[in-house]
Amino acid sequence: MKNLLTETEVTKVGMNHERDHLRVYLSSTRLIHKKDIRQLESAIAQQIFKGRMMQVKVIEKYHLSEQYTPEKLLDLYRDSILEELKDYSLMEYNLLRTAKMEFTSESHMLLTLENTIIAQMRSHEIVEFLEKVICERCGLDLAVELAYEEPKESKYKKNSDLQIQFEIKNIMKKVHIRNDDGESVPAVTEGGAEAVSDGTTTSGGTGGNATTNTVSSAKCCKTCGTCRKTAGNGEKGKKEFKRRFEGGGFKSRTIRM
Repeated sequence: MKNLLTETEVTKVGMNHERDHLRVYLSSTRLIHKKDIRQLESAIAQQIFKGRMMQVKVIEKYHLSEQYTPEKLLDLYRDSILEELKDYSLMEYNLLRTAKMEFTSESHMLLTLENTIIAQMRSHEIVEFLEKVICERCGLDLAVELAYEEPKESKYKKNSDLQIQFEIKNIMKKVHIRNDDGESVPAVTEGGAEAVSDGTTTSGGTGGNATTNTVSSAKCCKTCGTCRKTAGNGEKGKKEFKRRFEGGGFKSRTIRM
């Protein structure tokens, strides 16, 4: 800290009427990180005003050499700018931290933010903050132009969506529904097909939605030889059906083939 203050001069000291807020104005030819400024404020409050409630604010102003350009300044001073903005607003800090900064000329910068409602609401405050730090505090000329781009889907969000889909499939495998015959069948089969209450299964494969009948129609049973042989097993020439009534019960009905 002592080395940082060797090229620093105190130009003004002010205090409010309540005498609980002190402002110290510094002038320096060397950049000082905002973290060091915070340590200096704390040291002044503890050493000079020990035992008193005193808020100390150090306001720095730089007189930099001509070798500094806005682009070079941001390379060296970016972390300090973010540290200061974080104390002011965490939301604006995150916006600036993820923003793109491109210099189209020595004194013109294109600031690109994600196209969100929050960014559109807070972007002008971020521009005002940058111009205040770079122009007023550091004495450089800079014009900031705003631009927006569509936000990219993060890898974390994509993996999270896939995990949710996987969990839903596992839950659906445990769910059973009743078909028209009153039998309990899985809502989703092992192959990913969804069972429908009319006795069909719907497959959700990549080739499109395909529906496969699992119960032979009455027309097929009358004309198909295979179905006749199947119907003949047990009591010959008879087939038993179950019919659902409104009361929720089942009644057997014998139809002679």
